[in-house]
Amino acid sequence: FFSYPVFPPAMSEPKLYVSNLLPGTTAEVLTALFSPFGEVVDCVVMRSKGRDGRQSGFVKYATMEEAEASIASMDQYVPAGDTEPLTVRFAEKKAPAAAPAAAPVVQYIVAAPGYPPGAAPYIPLPPGAIPTALPSLPAGYAQPLIAAPTVGAKRPAEYVQPVAKRPRTDGPKPGAEAKLYVSNLEPHMDKDALYNLFIAYGNILETVVIKSKAGQRGRLSGFVKFADPQTATVAVATMDGCIPAGFTERITVKWAN
Repeated sequence: FFSYPVFPPAMSEPKLYVSNLLPGTTAEVLTALFSPFGEVVDCVVMRSKGRDGRQSGFVKYATMEEAEASIASMDQYVPAGDTEPLTVRFAEKKAPAAAPAAAPVVQYIVAAPGYPPGAAPYIPLPPGAIPTALPSLPAGYAQPLIAAPTVGAKRPAEYVQPVAKRPRTDGPKPGAEAKLYVSNLEPHMDKDALYNLFIAYGNILETVVIKSKAGQRGRLSGFVKFADPQTATVAVATMDGCIPAGFTERITVKWAN
């Protein structure tokens, strides 16, 4: 197995600071953008103070693990319709004067079994625990993107890296339907499962799953038709390149023009 120490951040709450948001970004859009990585319990967008109108805000998750996964995937991510990347980091919190800090407790992550080389997710062990053998994958455990340590050596080459996303050049044509094409779906997917995967982003009018062709390892593709383009835009921005719970590979989501 591969093991690597992770030093938990010094802040006491899983709250992120997000900057370089598009002008006009609302708390609802920001919540939808970051909700695929965990439960968002609070979201605030601040008014712009710069000439370019760029905004910033705060996103608070239920757990620190969700916040770390969000930073790993969303920092330097370029949302649909934008040309500049977001900056996502832990929100700074002034700590009260206290006694000298104790030495940080090292927390290890180990590669999960049963995956091809370089594709295994990493499972965090309890703080202070020393890995001695490969643990079993916990029931219902979604493939994570755990944030890289901010202290220590480089992450191993086998670490699951977030997809580097370039500015999107696709988009809906004027007057076109709010219809998305989704590829690399799991072989067990049907139209109802595809519907449930995207319903959090808005009203869906129709879902279709296309049977796989020979030579495609049984992976499926399909279409999701939303009621309006704005919800479809948020779905593309958040779902493209992510690994949904229960999936083993990243999905691709784009406009079906």
